[in-house]
Amino acid sequence: MPRRKILTPQQRSDFLLFPDPEELPLIARFYTFSADDLHLIHQQRGDENRLGYALVLALLRYPGYPLKPQQTLPSHILNYVAEQIGADSEAYEDYGKSQEGETRREHIRAVKKLFGLHKFSPLVRLQLHHTLLPLALTTARSITLVEAALEQQRRGRIVFPAFSAIEDLCAEVYAEANASVYHQL
Repeated sequence: MPRRKILTPQQRSDFLLFPDPEELPLIARFYTFSADDLHLIHQQRGDENRLGYALVLALLRYPGYPLKPQQTLPSHILNYVAEQIGADSEAYEDYGKSQEGETRREHIRAVKKLFGLHKFSPLVRLQLHHTLLPLALTTARSITLVEAALEQQRRGRIVFPAFSAIEDLCAEVYAEANASVYHQL
C-alpha cells in the first residue's frame, strides 16, 4: 500500500528542524543541562566524547531523534551545548570517527537507558492512535495531529521513529475520524 502523505515536503522538513537562534526559551528548555546531566556528561573521556554525549542527550530531548553519524548541527546549538560543558565546539568534528561510530551508538544506548527513553513500539503506536483520535474528530488540519503526536512522544519519552511512521499513523487516525463523522451523518 502506498504511503499516505498528509504533509507537504516543506512541512515535513520543518518538523525536524532545530530551533532558530531567536527561539531562546525553546533552546533553554531542551538544551540546558541539569547538574545531574552535567555529572554524567563529565564522566566521558575527552572533549569530543563529552560533547558527543551531551549532543546525544540534547537531540533525544529535542527534536526527539538520535544523533546521526557526522550529523551537521546548527552552530548556535553546538556552541550552546559546548559552552555549558566547557568544551570547544570544534571537538565535535572528532566525535564518532574512531571505532566506526561505536562510541556514538554506546552513548545513545546509555542515554536511552539512564533517562528511561523508549522505542516507538506497536503498543506505543496503538496508544498514540487512541490519544489522537478525539483530536482528529475536532480538526480538519492534519498538521495539528502531527504536532500533537510529536508532543505526546516527547512527553512519553519516546524516541522518534522514521518520520514516515508518524505521518502514516496520523493519516490513519485522520481517515478513521473522517469515516466516523461520515457514518454519524
